[in-house]
Amino acid sequence: MWRQILKAELASKTGFAQLDFDNIVIEDEDDCKERFIEMCKKMEQMAKETERTLAEEIIDVYSNRENTQIRFNKTKELEGKDTYSNIRFQHYYSEIDDIPEEVICRALEMLNDGKYSNKDFIKGYRITSFDFDNHERNGRRRTSKRVWIDGKEKDVFLGFTTYIRGKDKKYSKDLYNKFIEALK
Repeated sequence: MWRQILKAELASKTGFAQLDFDNIVIEDEDDCKERFIEMCKKMEQMAKETERTLAEEIIDVYSNRENTQIRFNKTKELEGKDTYSNIRFQHYYSEIDDIPEEVICRALEMLNDGKYSNKDFIKGYRITSFDFDNHERNGRRRTSKRVWIDGKEKDVFLGFTTYIRGKDKKYSKDLYNKFIEALK
């Protein structure tokens, strides 16, 4: 009993909370690999949904297990050449089991840090992320939010990039906002 009184008195005088070492709570670690895979699956669904909603404007769709590219909104450049808007969804994770959890966690952290361009090197893996919306260049608005883990022989990729021509700034921003929902 006197120990509890002394601990309480010490805590009140020092401002430090009383620690209970008999009842240590261990919090579950986030399973970053599982979250990464879930995001990839959401990105894949987002690609299918976008293909369905843009059906009238789509020129063609290239798709494989890890990449979907949708070309739409055919317009003319000043020289009269045909040009298109496109959206590219990437979601590659088949080698994720071979990459350390710490690396995947860092990649997810970088994906959500909001930096235009970010690079890190950890445990032999190079992690590169990009996050920007409405970057205007050569008559098109570009948005992107993506992360790539490159381990030379083992890598994973998650994200999207859009190149929008002939639409207003709000159209591009709305697509960006819609697609980042899959990356949460």
